[in-house]
Amino acid sequence: MTGVRLIFFPDAGGSPSRLHPLPYSPDVEVLAVQYRGDRLPDRIAREVLSLGERPTVFFGHARGAPLAFETVRLLETTTPGPYSLVLLTNYQCPPSGPLRSPISVVTGSPKSAMDETWRAGTLGAFRLKVFADAEFSVNDYVAVVNHEIDRMARWVSTSRRYLTMF
Repeated sequence: MTGVRLIFFPDAGGSPSRLHPLPYSPDVEVLAVQYRGDRLPDRIAREVLSLGERPTVFFGHARGAPLAFETVRLLETTTPGPYSLVLLTNYQCPPSGPLRSPISVVTGSPKSAMDETWRAGTLGAFRLKVFADAEFSVNDYVAVVNHEIDRMARWVSTSRRYLTMF
């Protein structure tokens, strides 16, 4: 997984420090979005582009998931990626059109309408893990979230095209 970047989008009002229980490989560059009054995906996409091209996994927690999705949507219009998303959320996918990047959703909401919005949010591979909890945190699902991030990091580190991975 050498050269992979992992970018965290915490929940609205949350801070990147809430994500500390997730272990990371030393080969992965780990970054987190620190919200400063606005959470505009175009501003975040410009910051990501300024870091240079690198295979990137975007991890969105709760209300950070739609923001991660929108950021990747903007990035896909300017750079080929590869990108992938791991989302821990009970929120629906934004209706802005599908990505080419694969999406893995971990949710505590068994609502089929929510699931379908994320499934329709990608032309790439889609993976869904549903748990019985209505509300949950990263701390509750460290092993599951870390497994999904690891899967996506391995995919982006070896992929140069948007291939089916599941």
